[in-house]
Amino acid sequence: MAYTAPDARTFAKERKSLAEKITAELALIDSELDTLVLGGLTLASGEIYVGDAGGSATAVTPSGDVTISNTGVTTIGAKKVTAAMTALADGKIMIGGATGVAAEKTISGDITMTNEGVVSLAAGAIDPAVLTLADGYIIVGDAGGGGAAVAMTGDVAIANTGATTIQAKAVKPSMIALTEAHVLVGNGGAASDVALSGDITVDKTGAVTIGAKKVTESMVALADGKILIGGAGGAAAAQTPTGILAMTNAGVTSIPLTEAYILVGDGGTPSKAAGVAMSGDVTISKTGATTIGAKKVTPSMVALTEAHILVGDGGAGADVALSGDVTIDKTGAVTIASSAVKAGMISNGILTGDKIANTASDNAIGGIPMIYEIAIEHASADNDIIITHKSKVLDFWFIPSGVPSVDDKVQLFNGVNAITDNIACVATESAVVRATTIDDTYSTINASGTMRVTAVADTAVAGKAYVMAIRVA
Repeated sequence: MAYTAPDARTFAKERKSLAEKITAELALIDSELDTLVLGGLTLASGEIYVGDAGGSATAVTPSGDVTISNTGVTTIGAKKVTAAMTALADGKIMIGGATGVAAEKTISGDITMTNEGVVSLAAGAIDPAVLTLADGYIIVGDAGGGGAAVAMTGDVAIANTGATTIQAKAVKPSMIALTEAHVLVGNGGAASDVALSGDITVDKTGAVTIGAKKVTESMVALADGKILIGGAGGAAAAQTPTGILAMTNAGVTSIPLTEAYILVGDGGTPSKAAGVAMSGDVTISKTGATTIGAKKVTPSMVALTEAHILVGDGGAGADVALSGDVTIDKTGAVTIASSAVKAGMISNGILTGDKIANTASDNAIGGIPMIYEIAIEHASADNDIIITHKSKVLDFWFIPSGVPSVDDKVQLFNGVNAITDNIACVATESAVVRATTIDDTYSTINASGTMRVTAVADTAVAGKAYVMAIRVA
């Protein structure tokens, strides 16, 4: 612990004589001095005593440019020595010696250096053979002023022999020195600067002018039979003479007309004749024979007496009135004469109930009955047909296709209303069974009404049901 002298007030208050007080303070100082002998100080490893701002020794660890170990070995830190700290003669550099110690030397030989660090190469100092440079590369100064190994690119390439090659399409007009209005022409393998003359001249803008009367017929490429004709833009165009004029390659002209064509005015101003094929309703052959096309003659084209028709007469049409069993009016309405239709005029197998007249009560002539056939499957089901004309049922019967039982039954209905009794079949193959009653209330079925045969299946109800009826109003 460091000695601290008492202040005057503290020293005066002590109950001792002056001599005793001084002796006591000197004893404290002697004790403090005894601790200063070597090895008697307390100090952390690697620390040293350094006087502080107050003039007292303070234990600190050396730092900054230099450090020290607890054995007293000092170490200068990395990059701590600056140029200003080094004593070095003008123009000299430090070079490591064989012993590992730097020595002060002057640069000499191929390279010299000023005291400002400017390096100079001596003339002939660089031998190309000692440079490392990729095949075909060159050394070019870069933006920083240093040399850089680069491949020559762009408009020119270079080989490792030093031979340069101008690249294809690399030379632009602005790179060529050429006299105004001159052109480059090959001359023994080299281009020559010459003026274009003879049949053609050129100005400095590249505008070419063909001299007067310089173009001869042998210079013009023109297809066989074509001629040059000035176009709307003032330029000649190769054209084949067409229209009413043709021309051979000998200059012989003619008016052509395609086989079977005719000349017709084109309606222009002025109207010109044009060769066209006759088409539409009528065509013409090369002999002049005209042909009316199939289905080309319409009614409005034919002159015909009112209510008459055209009838062939020895190969030609004749305008005649229709008479006999049938007549016709001007609207085309045909009328069959009374009693004109004979039995022999009616084709076999064409009459149906659609053409039968209605039969009225007390009809003295009588009516024609109609038969409806309805196929019945072996199933308990309704079998319907929608009739087209109003009809009155006269009879109903059923013919089975197999051997039914008495429990196989059929019944005729007008929609949902029974017309006949429910007929039971007999156990005999193909035995006809017939209705025994017909209900007059429901026996007339309206047009578009439902004629229904309801079957009840037991053993074999399949077969054909037949309804006989007459048409009624």
